Amino acid sequence: MKIFVIVIAILLILSMLLFWRRRCAMRKVQKMTPRQRIQKINNLAEEFGYYYIPSQNIFAARISAWQRKFGYEALYDKVAARFNMVYDCVPVYFDYDGKSWLIEFWKGQYGINIGSEIGVYNVNYIVPEEKRKNIHYHAVKDDEMLHMAFVLFNEGKCCYTWEQRHWWLAAFQTGIFQKPYKLQLRLRIRFPDLDMAKAFVGGLKQAGYPEDCVEWNCTWVTIDFSGEGVVKWSWWQRLCRVHSQWENRCCVALYCMATRPFQKTVDKILFLYYQLPICVRKLLWVRRFGRRERKEKKCWNR
Repeated sequence: MKIFVIVIAILLILSMLLFWRRRCAMRKVQKMTPRQRIQKINNLAEEFGYYYIPSQNIFAARISAWQRKFGYEALYDKVAARFNMVYDCVPVYFDYDGKSWLIEFWKGQYGINIGSEIGVYNVNYIVPEEKRKNIHYHAVKDDEMLHMAFVLFNEGKCCYTWEQRHWWLAAFQTGIFQKPYKLQLRLRIRFPDLDMAKAFVGGLKQAGYPEDCVEWNCTWVTIDFSGEGVVKWSWWQRLCRVHSQWENRCCVALYCMATRPFQKTVDKILFLYYQLPICVRKLLWVRRFGRRERKEKKCWNR
């Protein structure tokens, strides 16, 4: 009986402490001006390579993001589901100006965020076709960045639009759960000349992307990406994706429940941050594989 009373007392004390912490966090957010809230959330997001855009209600990738140092390779897509990233993607490989290029676009669920991305990568030599998926590509230099734009739709409803000259155009919207195939992405890329645009369109065809979803107008290429991607998942990867989506759905529900007093994303995240900072770190930790430095593997002797 005494043990039961002690347990009840401890639970009551913990409940009071949590309630007090929650009220303090709520007052702290309410006292901040809109400008202070945006500044605070940008300070938090900068470490993870993003910044918040209130007009679009999205987190977008910075040009100086730490992810730039680590490039990209086919392996990242294969292990993405283990990091709660469940997306459709189309990697496009092609050769141009003495280099092999990878331009890939993605859409899907990233933890408790839905999002879309276009990444531009290359290597300083021509890679044989059979080796293209086995090497590590580097993010392009500033003078090689492309002007890109996209619109993300969730079951036909526009979520956001974003446009910038970038090496990795990426945007994420927080607190929403959706299956990747129900998201539609319309993207546009402007190339520096006709030859590069032609090489990219050739890479799309080689990847097996439907020609009726591609519009090519001089140096502009527009793509409608609504179905599943070109990448085929193994049975084990499909199982990981199902499990990750279950976790993502639960986390979105918990996020919405924990931040219920507020409606705006910036207020929700700050409210959560003042209660449980570690949750906000996990929320902003998108695209977190490849974090450690690594040496590029040489797949053959050049």
